[in-house]
Amino acid sequence: MKDKFGQVMLSNLRSRGCLLAGVEDCEALETQQRRFTVNGWEGSNAWTMVEVYDSLPETDRIRIEHIEMLDERELLIQLLQHYCIAIAWNGQMFKNLSIAQG
Repeated sequence: MKDKFGQVMLSNLRSRGCLLAGVEDCEALETQQRRFTVNGWEGSNAWTMVEVYDSLPETDRIRIEHIEMLDERELLIQLLQHYCIAIAWNGQMFKNLSIAQG
């Protein structure tokens, strides 16, 4: 959130009265993972939405990129860099969960 795109995004949200509580804890994937482990989870992992997007089958990515609103792939990538999916676990079930790169 500290790059230019993130600052503009936050500014636009604030101007609409949408304050993001906890945004200071969202600097990197590591800070997201740490939020889980300091609160008692055994482990955690996180992926940027770019990584998730890149793991989709090519046919799905092509379909997504043809949506009129998302006609600029670079803008989509910039947006996805500011979101992530994070998981946490106790026990072994999700410890080795990963996303396959498509």
